[in-house]
Amino acid sequence: AYTREPSKVIGSTETDDFPATFWITQPSTHMIGNVAAGSQSSGFWLEASLRFPGAGLAINQGVTPKFLPLGPWVNNTSHSNWGNGVAFYPIGYMP
Repeated sequence: AYTREPSKVIGSTETDDFPATFWITQPSTHMIGNVAAGSQSSGFWLEASLRFPGAGLAINQGVTPKFLPLGPWVNNTSHSNWGNGVAFYPIGYMP
């Protein structure tokens, strides 16, 4: 996949300005057998914030991604990306 940067800056409070082939907001997602290649930034981007993008949905009530454990990461490959193979945001995520 060729994951490109946006043509304009989206906003100073958004992280969408850094494209990733896989953009993960739920740390406990099972990531098994994926290939992330050709991004203008990261192959895998894990954003473990204090709330989900859909925090208002009933299924997300009381869940804080920043404190969720990291789910299984097995046989994933990241190559030929312009930036990191795997990036964590915010920096310092420690499940």
